[in-house]
Amino acid sequence: MTTEARQESASPESLRPSQASPPAEGAAPVDASQPAAEPQMAVATRSGQYALIAALLAAIISSLVSASASVYVSVNQANRGDRLAAIESIRANRQNVYNNFVVAMLDYLSEIGSLTGPLQYSPHPFDVKDITRTISDKNIKLQGCISLVTMTGGDETAIMVSKFSTTLTSFTRDHYLPFALKYADKDLSNAISGDEWKQDRTNLATSLNSYLGDMGILYGEFMELARKDLRTNI
Repeated sequence: MTTEARQESASPESLRPSQASPPAEGAAPVDASQPAAEPQMAVATRSGQYALIAALLAAIISSLVSASASVYVSVNQANRGDRLAAIESIRANRQNVYNNFVVAMLDYLSEIGSLTGPLQYSPHPFDVKDITRTISDKNIKLQGCISLVTMTGGDETAIMVSKFSTTLTSFTRDHYLPFALKYADKDLSNAISGDEWKQDRTNLATSLNSYLGDMGILYGEFMELARKDLRTNI
């Protein structure tokens, strides 16, 4: 067959570009977007991982905060308990010291106040040996209690209670002791004239009444400060 014959035998249809056959019936259609689905899935996976990590960190931080708060509360409660125990111990000790001071002071004032009657009404010198000894013992005890209040009391109370010591010492040195020494010797006291005795006992009675009044004022001041000390948190 010649070349012309072969060219003639080739139909126009055979020379057209071939087209893809349509998909067979029932076959799954091809999704043109399928290649782009893989990056989206990777992004979603990473987002899920980030969310999980964030949730874990939040749980860890929450547990740390909770644990820290629990520790702080426990420590704070322990410190507060220790502080309250210390305050109660100090208050109990202070109350005992204040009580002993008040008892000693009232005991002393009661004893020295018993001189008031004989000083006012006794026409003759009386033996002061026994009462002087008793007053001296109570004086020493009171001074010891004043020292304890000074050491353990509140600041204001410690300053204020020193006034007791000053007032007591001044009266004892300037008024009571000279009288007691003068009339402790019975032979010497018998040689004292009635007028001299009257003058001495009148002077001491006047000083004693003033002294008892001053001590009463100081007692009132002390009670106010003592109540304040014992009802506060120190």
